[in-house]
Amino acid sequence: MGMPAIPAGAFMDRNSLLTVTCPSSVEFVGSRAFFTCKSLISVTFAHGLIAVNSAAFYACRSLKYVSLPDTLAILGPGAFEYTAFTSRPASQVIRLPPAKMRAQQLWDGVIDEAVAYKRCRPLFYSWLERAQLRLNSYGEGGAARKRDREEFEGDFAHLV
Repeated sequence: MGMPAIPAGAFMDRNSLLTVTCPSSVEFVGSRAFFTCKSLISVTFAHGLIAVNSAAFYACRSLKYVSLPDTLAILGPGAFEYTAFTSRPASQVIRLPPAKMRAQQLWDGVIDEAVAYKRCRPLFYSWLERAQLRLNSYGEGGAARKRDREEFEGDFAHLV
């Protein structure tokens, strides 16, 4: 069994690389895995690749030929930025199947919601505290405050 992932920065600045052919066991390409491999000309991935993370092939200036399988679901930002591949003719546009795009959009939405929750949580707590103090509903020892916070955190714990 091969490697399931090419780690981040694994082949960074390896100017001796000319071609890369990955077996079907490779599912993920880490961020900056082939960063600035200036002599790299072609990359072929077998069926099974799921994600090419951000800047994986950034500034591989000689990279002209890339073969991506239909199993690809995530293409990170700048994955092929500053390569000869990004100046390809319009007829060679990378297309992801609609189901993969929906999955990517759903994932992006979850991340956005988690970030918004982390940013808004302190503001919500202060609002909740002011509202409860105005209603004078905390009682002795702050038992209601503790219950409210535990319930609120329990509702959103899966997003953190």
